Amino acid sequence: MKAEDLLKQNKIRVTEKRKIILEKIIENDDPISAEEILEKLKEENINMDLSTIYRNLNTLEEINLLLKNTNTDGISYF
Repeated sequence: MKAEDLLKQNKIRVTEKRKIILEKIIENDDPISAEEILEKLKEENINMDLSTIYRNLNTLEEINLLLKNTNTDGISYF
């Protein structure tokens, strides 16, 4: 399923940044951290602040679209 469809299905406002973040999570086979998402975006020359990524990840978690797991190092994966 496409990122935009998932957002619409969950009745959350579709923004370009949300779509990009969710696409990176969908593309990844394993859980991914906000920092890893940022690195992938930099590799593709997409400019986004880490705080924007965290804010959107938290929003997607609040609506139960993502599951957040925090390891013993304090790093959260989605």
